Amino acid sequence: MTKPSAESPAKPPVRVFVSYARDDEHHLLRFRKYSADLARDGVEIRTDRDIPTGEDWKRALLDDYLGKADIVVLLVTPSFLHSAFCMEVELPQAMKRREAGECEIFPVKVEPCLIAKGSPLRTLQWTPSGGTVMGDSPFHEAQKWRDVAKELSRSVDRVRRVERSPGAQQGKDVHGLRWWAPSLAIVAALALVIMWRIPGSPFSPSTPEVRQIVNRAAGGSRCISYFHEPNQVLMGDCSVTKPDWVLRRFDDGYAKFESDVKPGICLGVRTSTNIVGSWSCGDGFNATWRLDRKPDGYFQLRSRYAEDEGSEEKCLTYIAEQRDGVPLRLKRCDGRDVQQWKMTEP
Repeated sequence: MTKPSAESPAKPPVRVFVSYARDDEHHLLRFRKYSADLARDGVEIRTDRDIPTGEDWKRALLDDYLGKADIVVLLVTPSFLHSAFCMEVELPQAMKRREAGECEIFPVKVEPCLIAKGSPLRTLQWTPSGGTVMGDSPFHEAQKWRDVAKELSRSVDRVRRVERSPGAQQGKDVHGLRWWAPSLAIVAALALVIMWRIPGSPFSPSTPEVRQIVNRAAGGSRCISYFHEPNQVLMGDCSVTKPDWVLRRFDDGYAKFESDVKPGICLGVRTSTNIVGSWSCGDGFNATWRLDRKPDGYFQLRSRYAEDEGSEEKCLTYIAEQRDGVPLRLKRCDGRDVQQWKMTEP
């Protein structure tokens, strides 16, 4: 007779709230279908449809469901953007809780839509990578919904790791420390805070968000310029170049550069080559850069994709003569002037 195996410890429950427009209930059903296995794993997914009959729906929705959620999912479509309740009630409360370190926000771009420049949605990292859930075929949509569910599972794991960390059981708010738990990350955060306070620093809150990205090797006269299709960026005269770039900083010390002309398109890297071009901002780490600041105010822009792939460190490099029409590549980081960049006001 075999000895029964010890039961694995129960996973801490994770509360997920889904914000969506009423016109998009069919998308909600698809989301719940592909996330069903998470519900069996201790993840409680709730929406306004789960409020019991006779309850004060607004109190239950905002105070209990949204107000206590560990993760707030946004199913973003044109109908979502058109909904006053989604945009003026649920989204501001979710953003406020996120800023306080009380929850994560998980935005899903379900249908193609235009996000206004001033919208808080533009500060968030989106899923799925490389576009929207809606596609040309049911198979494509099924793949994208599966990717959304996998990414949500990763968010759930992050929440659980925080809840198991020391101090969480004493009621301490550790959500805001998710990225700072390792001691090295804490040191980096402190350094970043100091840089925010340096007048003229590119990280200073007083510095405009829109930047030009200037190359040192060209004597500061050449900037990363307008897109030349397909998926290419060119260097141009800084006095006339387009687009300017919107610097999106993240709490883990990384950043993205989004086009001020083509929203949703970022300076990124093709995964199969070392070509730098214009790619969807949602393409994971492909469009994410680490800013290695030098004492003279210049930076090396190190590719997070190369780092996470475990290859040698690679930096954004300007090639004076165009090769195959693309003057930007990833090259081994060597500190030369062609790898030195400065962000200036347009």
